[in-house]
Amino acid sequence: VSLPAAERWLSSRQTPWSRQLIGLPGYEKPRDLPKVCRLNYGNPYADIDRGRIYATGVATANERLTLTHEYLHFALAYHPRGQDEEFVEQTARKLLELP
Repeated sequence: VSLPAAERWLSSRQTPWSRQLIGLPGYEKPRDLPKVCRLNYGNPYADIDRGRIYATGVATANERLTLTHEYLHFALAYHPRGQDEEFVEQTARKLLELP
């Protein structure tokens, strides 16, 4: 099941985030915005091969942080630390201006 509100939210942030991330080595704006699918159980994750993010929603700050984090796995797929969970989380927090 898709999450259209989450997809719209990601779409509205893709360009501003791109301006902030453009200087990172290996950053590449995803050609196609990942589809966001509802996750009913387990941990949210990015399925790069299928172009999907599995998440619970976008209503809360934590859900938006999670969505941003998983999106970054797409955008930083070619970054030397693109699979480093700590780096990705720190980058997501910077994009959302969270501590």
